[in-house]
Amino acid sequence: MSTPRDAESIAPLVENYSRLLSFAAHELRTPASVVGGYLRMLQMDNDPALSDRHRTLVDHAARSCTRLVELIAELSEVGKLDNHTAAVHTESFDLFADLNEVADSVVEGRDRNVSLELTGLSSGALLTGDRQRLTTAFGALFRTLLRDLGTLTYNITH
Repeated sequence: MSTPRDAESIAPLVENYSRLLSFAAHELRTPASVVGGYLRMLQMDNDPALSDRHRTLVDHAARSCTRLVELIAELSEVGKLDNHTAAVHTESFDLFADLNEVADSVVEGRDRNVSLELTGLSSGALLTGDRQRLTTAFGALFRTLLRDLGTLTYNITH
């Protein structure tokens, strides 16, 4: 059972943790954006000096850099949520329809013929919450599962 004194002793730790998250996200965002910009420039470059192998490597690096930028954004979002500075937009939406949309957008693993398939109901689960944050979280979960598990089939039912 926690006491008010316990909460007082933890408060500075939570504040430092939140500041660390914010600082780390800020410091990582700039170099990741620069690297991503250079990779996009290489992808758009039509110079024949880049072999197909090198173009493939640049494409893989660009996808990894995009994922890194997404992780940094998630880190920043966690900091904002911890600081209670994040805006929360509550709305009603159909969870099943959004899960299907998120599943269709997940491309991780396609180069290895690994896929995500949701079967069952495509609508009918009304939910009230922050739709954007929830669909972002489900997308991150699906990407992680595909990277770690391989093929994933999930049956959606009431």
